[in-house]
Amino acid sequence: MERAQFTTLASAQIFEDAQQQSLYINHTLLRPHGATGEIVLLKRADGRSFPAELHTSLIDGTGQNDQIWVIIDVSERLETESRIDRLAFYDPVTDLPNKKLFLDRLRRGLGRQQAHGLPLVVFYMEMHRADLSHGLVKADDADRLFKECARRLGACVAADQTLARLDGERFALGCDLPVSDLAEGIRFCETLAHRLIAALAEPQGSTVSFPYSLNIGINILRGDVQSAEEAVMQAKLAMVQSLAAGRNVFRFFDPAMQALASQRSALEVELRTAVAQHQFVVHYQPQVTFEGKVVGAEALVRWKHPLKGMVPPALFIPVAEELGLMEEIGHQVLEAICRDLESWQREGLARELVVAVNVSAQEFKVDHFVARFHETIRQHRISSKAVKVELTESMMIDKIDEVIEKMNDLKLHEVSISLDDFGTGYSSLSYLGRFPIDQLKIDQSFVRRMQDDAATASIIRSIIMLGQSLGLSIIAEGVETMEQRDLLHAQGCTLYQGYWYGRPMPGEQFTALLEGRQRAS
Repeated sequence: MERAQFTTLASAQIFEDAQQQSLYINHTLLRPHGATGEIVLLKRADGRSFPAELHTSLIDGTGQNDQIWVIIDVSERLETESRIDRLAFYDPVTDLPNKKLFLDRLRRGLGRQQAHGLPLVVFYMEMHRADLSHGLVKADDADRLFKECARRLGACVAADQTLARLDGERFALGCDLPVSDLAEGIRFCETLAHRLIAALAEPQGSTVSFPYSLNIGINILRGDVQSAEEAVMQAKLAMVQSLAAGRNVFRFFDPAMQALASQRSALEVELRTAVAQHQFVVHYQPQVTFEGKVVGAEALVRWKHPLKGMVPPALFIPVAEELGLMEEIGHQVLEAICRDLESWQREGLARELVVAVNVSAQEFKVDHFVARFHETIRQHRISSKAVKVELTESMMIDKIDEVIEKMNDLKLHEVSISLDDFGTGYSSLSYLGRFPIDQLKIDQSFVRRMQDDAATASIIRSIIMLGQSLGLSIIAEGVETMEQRDLLHAQGCTLYQGYWYGRPMPGEQFTALLEGRQRAS
């Protein structure tokens, strides 16, 4: 440490008495020789810190290493620069980034996109006031309303996304897309757009409605836009298109994306209608022994659309899960199965028949699932042993203890459990001994490859041996040829399901199959 000499300049306010306060400066930190114009953080004698601009120079002719230190308090200058910076890059009313800063960040995003291929998205949002004739909003309250709008919109935005106020009632949002698949990207944008619109639609108080609606243009950038200005302009054009459809509407700039989004939106509306109108029907695929005796069936849901006909589950199940509709769809399917079982048992067609019911993870997580499941069976006066629940291996990954508890509850009601798609997941082997299951179901992907792939054939053998060692029955799905059946039988598989025995069929056709088997016996 070395004693410092002072030429105070603007530092008179800093040091009332430099001789008495004895300021010391660490040479290794401040590099005193030639440190000119460096901004450092110093402390006053009372312990308060302040930013200072440091200038040093050697005193010639003394023969010693004497220096003059000039320390200038720059607190006010830095504060002024900070205010200027905020005025240049931030909206003074909402404190959000302004158009200049938004475009700058978007340019950086486009640079990352060119380097790494990451997709970006730009939202162009325009707010529209409701009719002010009722005096709900006064003109001098505009700033307060803009601040509230910014707060509401900001609550929907993640930390790595940029929400900006462009001018007046126009806002913009830019971010990297967290998914690379275009369809998933569209769904991400739709979800965010719905959230933004809903945020402004919420009442301001218990009785007063918020005076703004929101229209949004969405532009997903996939490397074909050259400038930030062009990206924003395209999003703005999409917003203008949304205005033609009314208030609280969003549109995509790309017509193909808009078509996909419109398709998806229409599907959601139709799916909710389908649930309300009970448009779902059940098809049954036989489960048989090696000799061909029908001992069960897997119940498969189909959507009987009034105009489109039968809609396959692959097209609507993922959407139903996202909309939270699977619990109600699953209940309607169980009701239909119970009605059919009740009829078959009354006619003497289902003495030993067991129908497998697929249960989604969304259904199974519901607290009252087991109670509602059992009550539905009880109301139809059928044996619980006639129903088998199929759970997928992937459902076992989270909250193992809760899953096992619900499985045990089902077993208490004499409902058997089959573990579907076995071998395609990663968690079951370590917990398999704890799961109260009755059956392992070999996934069709293994059956399909078993004749051409020795490794797959070995996996099937291992699954069968594992199941047998645990006292479980084994069923294989996707059996389409006699050769597949014979190979599975040779390994010890005793039950089969697939096109070789029958495709999924409506209840009436399955009833006829049961009647034919009964007559033949």
